[in-house]
Amino acid sequence: MGTSKYSPEFRAGAVAFYHAGPGGTYASVTKDLGISHETLRTWVRDAEHRPPGPAPARPAHWRGRTGSCGRE
Repeated sequence: MGTSKYSPEFRAGAVAFYHAGPGGTYASVTKDLGISHETLRTWVRDAEHRPPGPAPARPAHWRGRTGSCGRE
C-alpha cells in the first residue's frame, strides 16, 4: 500500500463531516474539502466496515465551518 497525502485524522474527519447532518452528499462534502468523490466514497465504505467504536471528532480547525452543504 502506498502512502497517502491525507492523514488518518483528516480521513476520519471527512467521514464524520459526511455523516454530520441530513442531506449531505458526496458532491457537497468533496467540494467543501477539496477531495475527489471516489476518495470520500472509499473512506466512507471503509469506515462502515470497521468494528464499532467511538466516533472520531472533527479536527479543531474544522469546528464552526459551514460549507455549501450547510453543516456546522
